Amino acid sequence: MNVAKYQVATHHASASFDLIEWREAERLGRAIVQAVNERDSIIAAEGLDPTFCLPAAAWRRDGENQVYPAYALLSRLDPADVRFLRVRAQGFSDYSLLYMDFCRGRSAMAPIDSDIDSRIPPDPTPPTIVLHWQLLVDQLPRRFWHERPHALGEAGWWVDGILLNWDTIVYQERMTLLYRSRILESLARIARAPRILEIGGGYGALAHTLSNVFPGCSYTICDIPESLLFSGLYLKLATKKTVELGMPSPGMISLLPNYRFAQLDGQRFDLVINTLSLSEMTEHQATTYATGIKRLIGSEGVFFEQNHDNRRVGLIHCKDMLASVFPSRRSVALTNVTMTRGEADVWANADAVLAS
Repeated sequence: MNVAKYQVATHHASASFDLIEWREAERLGRAIVQAVNERDSIIAAEGLDPTFCLPAAAWRRDGENQVYPAYALLSRLDPADVRFLRVRAQGFSDYSLLYMDFCRGRSAMAPIDSDIDSRIPPDPTPPTIVLHWQLLVDQLPRRFWHERPHALGEAGWWVDGILLNWDTIVYQERMTLLYRSRILESLARIARAPRILEIGGGYGALAHTLSNVFPGCSYTICDIPESLLFSGLYLKLATKKTVELGMPSPGMISLLPNYRFAQLDGQRFDLVINTLSLSEMTEHQATTYATGIKRLIGSEGVFFEQNHDNRRVGLIHCKDMLASVFPSRRSVALTNVTMTRGEADVWANADAVLAS
């Protein structure tokens, strides 16, 4: 490997925030924290189903999920903490930006000290990371490349103008699968701006890329509100998106707490996405989402999901349940590179939709 061709991208890309941008992000953050704090009382007052609305299985609040201690830190809305949001977001991908390696039991709350940048080796590691990325973007139009902002503690290596780390691989895999499935081409043919719903948006990386590909789209992230703090702050501060807490709205990214999912009934979406988290929920939660998604995509929309079979760790395999809900299914695979995030499928309410 030729070390000279890689330029390290350090964690300290931005030392401070524009005051106006920070005030807007702080306002959004406070609204999301309020949505967390009021969740239990809203569920009780409105008679909502707590077995669906409350985090459970791999996301239970008393478990070992790395997102919750990181949320507790970021919910203070201290700019000194928020500017390293990406370092604290390892619970979404199991990749540590503190050590530029897989987490392997490392805490998301490890101290960020003055020598953090010295931990970035001159070569992308593991050694296959560049080749893996090159295979993912091979013959893929540049507009569908996942490009991540150098902000909020993001770090890695510059390769062909792309800030590359393992999280880049994860999200490029999803974009490449969406392209190979012909979903992106179908969305581009819609005369109006597409309507997209993502169930479980992580820290907002896919929303960032897809809203760049389809400017003016309505993009909604439905997630537990703890996770919405990550995606909301990331999309506001790192990618400069228009983001608000609430129902879908044209031309912006809307953040919807998961306990408000039923309020989407009557809406129609061209594309619904879930990656990883359906098989991290209880069977009841995953089924509730699936039956809701079936209504939300109607006769013309599609549901793209990529999930592991998690039965080996005491969780579920959502594919069997999805096959009982959706009448039409098309599997999507990459033949030139190993897929890292599980099997991918596109589901619909009619075979003709998947044949287009």
